Amino acid sequence: MARVANPDLRAALTPDARTEGEAAVAVGAAEAAEAEGERRVSKGCRVCCKYCCPLIVIVLLIVGLTQWAMYTFAGFKCSPNKIDPDYKYPGGGPKDLVPVHALLIEEATRWWGSHFTLQGASPEGGAMGASTGVWFQTWGPLVWTYVHQDTLGTDTFMAREQYFSFDGAHKVWRCDGTGPTYIISQGSHAIINWFRKLVGMYTSTIYNIWEDDKLVAVSKMIGTSGQASKHLVFQSTDGVKQFGSSFIQQRDYHGSFDKWFTTNEPNSTLPAWATNAATAFTAFHAAESKKNKDTPVGIPVPHVLRIATRWLQGDQEPAEPEPTHVDASEVSTTGTAHTAVELPVSRDRVGDPPPSEAVLV
Repeated sequence: MARVANPDLRAALTPDARTEGEAAVAVGAAEAAEAEGERRVSKGCRVCCKYCCPLIVIVLLIVGLTQWAMYTFAGFKCSPNKIDPDYKYPGGGPKDLVPVHALLIEEATRWWGSHFTLQGASPEGGAMGASTGVWFQTWGPLVWTYVHQDTLGTDTFMAREQYFSFDGAHKVWRCDGTGPTYIISQGSHAIINWFRKLVGMYTSTIYNIWEDDKLVAVSKMIGTSGQASKHLVFQSTDGVKQFGSSFIQQRDYHGSFDKWFTTNEPNSTLPAWATNAATAFTAFHAAESKKNKDTPVGIPVPHVLRIATRWLQGDQEPAEPEPTHVDASEVSTTGTAHTAVELPVSRDRVGDPPPSEAVLV
């Protein structure tokens, strides 16, 4: 039996029907491609979540544990159990804990953080006596921790940055468990403070100081812009009475270190340890800002670095001249007896010339 060929159905269709059929095929293909794309995206999201979510959790755990370890390391001695109830608090007494007039002197940075030595001072800012304590700043992946330790090795009060605070708030409290807790923050001043810094106003930053849940004082950062001049003033909440101040006294102490002077007046609504802590926060920040900038003019280059630079340039460090000795018979021309006395030149700053000088007496 002979086979009958099937007729060409497509040829039998009208042009409009063929166009509609092609459009339907195209729509179907597009829908299939879209479904395939969605399937691939969904699969990619599942794979990403499968590997990224555990990684994020691990990172958060590492950050949290590191912060806890550094905070514990910094303040493990700050506890009422480690302070005798009759402790005398050398340097400031049970109320103020630190001298009401004090110097904060920057020291060399260590691997775990920085520190400032605390020294008593006269009301005019001159050093008085030996150091009374030290401020330690300890790094953490989330916040910095600050601890004040007196000369007997007792942690008397400490502070830390507030977690997830975008206005630089700090919390300060005593280690013996008595007294209020102070919070120093920009609060509602944050936006206006940003504008003040932007235009370089004389008063650049205003902080609120809270005693537990009561606003008791404000602190203002004033002075010219840049690193040369920084001042803090502590005032009543209405701005009428000023009872404390701090300022950077020297930026090149012993070559390259900062020295601050802080004072707390008798009529202050804050104890000296609270104003001292506020000054310490500013001092640490200013010191770190200075290190992140180019070496300021006037601060000598370290001696070892100077030698290495000259060696790389093919030069040699000039030999230090021999001390000059003067014979009295050679310098005396009038018959008057003179004695040559060799006095060493003061080298208070790194990089000062080392030779001695012969002085006639």
